[in-house]
Amino acid sequence: MNRQERRADAQEAEAVMQERARRVDDALHLGIPDRVPLEIAFGYFPAKYAGITAGAAYYDYEAWLKACTKTVVDFGADISSVQPFFPGKVLELLAPKIVKWPGYNAPEEHGHQYLDGEFMEAGEYPLFLKDQTDFLLRRYLPRTFGAMQGFAQFPSLAGSHYGYYKGFAVADAFSDPEVLDAVEKLRAAGSELRRWRDKMATFDAEFRKLGFPPFIGGLTLAPFDVLSDHLRGMKGSMLDLYRQPEQVLAACEAILDRMI
Repeated sequence: MNRQERRADAQEAEAVMQERARRVDDALHLGIPDRVPLEIAFGYFPAKYAGITAGAAYYDYEAWLKACTKTVVDFGADISSVQPFFPGKVLELLAPKIVKWPGYNAPEEHGHQYLDGEFMEAGEYPLFLKDQTDFLLRRYLPRTFGAMQGFAQFPSLAGSHYGYYKGFAVADAFSDPEVLDAVEKLRAAGSELRRWRDKMATFDAEFRKLGFPPFIGGLTLAPFDVLSDHLRGMKGSMLDLYRQPEQVLAACEAILDRMI
């Protein structure tokens, strides 16, 4: 393909992308697009379609992104979001206790599986409501990630005094071997995550060249789902509805405030 042909292809892809983006934008602004825009979230389907395993989504990003490209191009859509599964190496370093993923602790051909659990105890609502950041850092994360168990030893920074000597408490905490171990594991996971993010950025740029606009949007969840799915678990949250409903409502209001 010569330079002129490449330029023509690039111009055609740009025109198609603008057409798709305009279609979606018209719908979002309650206008009347030329047709109903189509968005496809493929999940693990590209693996099956391209003849690779679901585990490739975590451990072979070249094969996974190639499969995603083929799937999106063959099926077509105005917006097609590629499921950006976290790299298996990052997950291994973080050692989550709440999920299994293909290629590691779930079968290669299966999708991931979330594990239900009571990672916030029934009597910890007051702690959660008082300081969500402190609760997440020193209680929730050490319980849900093996790599972060050391942060259970971290001191609370809240108190009646807010002098410069709070820095002493932080410095002392980082001399704890368990805290240092957690920091080192997080550093390694973060470095791996940066490499993955750079790869995804390159892929996104190539995706634009095929005529697909970037997926722009956001989402939130129902507050009770957050409480049930991530904090108290199904059993705990259902029992709380009967045993301490006022705490459930207070937690949902606090979660809602953050979401808004």
